[in-house]
Amino acid sequence: MRALIYHHEAPGDPTLISWIMERIDHFLHLDTMSLVLIFGALIATIPITIIILYFLNSRIPEDPSASK
Repeated sequence: MRALIYHHEAPGDPTLISWIMERIDHFLHLDTMSLVLIFGALIATIPITIIILYFLNSRIPEDPSASK
């Protein structure tokens, strides 16, 4: 029954989202497109780094003496 009380039709609280956006704008003084590009680059960097490290690690030959 409590789930009906706390249910909101939006994916996030609009008041909270606008407050967060105001705080980010206040501290960074950047326009919206710059923030999208910066956060997009940060988000894309994580999987790219994981893939690069995976391929670098797979190229290193295993030491046969380590398994003995």
